[in-house]
Amino acid sequence: MTNPTFFPEEYQARLRSVRTSMLNSQLDVLVSVRAENIFYLTDLTAYEIPGDAFTALLITHSTLHLFMRELEATNSSRCSSAAPQLAATTYPEDASPPLQVVGLAHLLVSLFPTPTPTNVGYEAASRRMSASEFSLF
Repeated sequence: MTNPTFFPEEYQARLRSVRTSMLNSQLDVLVSVRAENIFYLTDLTAYEIPGDAFTALLITHSTLHLFMRELEATNSSRCSSAAPQLAATTYPEDASPPLQVVGLAHLLVSLFPTPTPTNVGYEAASRRMSASEFSLF
């Protein structure tokens, strides 16, 4: 485990702020795919999410789930100081972009077995996941 960029209390305050915004917007889950926003909440840096490797952070009112390819999975353990409640789910190295989105959808459903959330927020402006890909949900 390495030292986080900021004190763990800073990350917890950031997460509380995001969750308050989610409550105010009536969101059940927020899907974050931009590297800078994932870093903001977990301390997982952009170099740990290389190139176009699809990575998503699913934020619920009680959990954080990182969805990433297998090769980067060990990087998520480095975030345990900043985000001790972070759970990582991986997809195979050779998964095509449509299968990555399907895997993310399965993870989302597994977080809410019943009832499935109806209010999902996401970042529309991202090179890692376009609005049309998100519409596959």
